Amino acid sequence: MKNENCIIEVDGKVIECEMFLTFTKNNNSYIVYTDHELDQEGEERLLASKYILNKGKIVLLGELTEDEYNLVEKEMGKLIDG
Repeated sequence: MKNENCIIEVDGKVIECEMFLTFTKNNNSYIVYTDHELDQEGEERLLASKYILNKGKIVLLGELTEDEYNLVEKEMGKLIDG
């Protein structure tokens, strides 16, 4: 899996991240990425969100529903299982 650096806008703040996966489902675009922050176990955290592109920047669109998280997990499983 090849990861790409990307620019993400979160609440008006621009940050550099590493993108693992993007996909579109049900007319929504989703991204799975890391901002390289560590979780409580000291592991790099993975984040997921819906997004739009605006002037070449990925703009995140709020929190995912439980169904959307399940969808993201399913897509990540496909990527990992090949």
